[in-house]
Amino acid sequence: MDQKVQYSIMDAQSLSDSAKAYSFWVKIAHQAVADKNYELALSVYSALNTTTVVRAFDELKKNRA
Repeated sequence: MDQKVQYSIMDAQSLSDSAKAYSFWVKIAHQAVADKNYELALSVYSALNTTTVVRAFDELKKNRA
C-alpha cells in the first residue's frame, strides 16, 4: 500500500495533480479512522510521511517563499 500511495503522488503529471493525489490519500486515511480501519490509516499516514513525499512538498514551500 505504501508504494501505491507514494507513486500516485510522485508520478503525477503536474504539481497540481500531486497535490490532488496527496489530498485524496489524506481523505482516505480520515475515512479509515472513522471506519476504525486503523491498519489502513497507519499505512497511508506512513506513506505520506516518507522522506520522498515530505521532501517534495518541502521543496515546493521553499520555492514559493
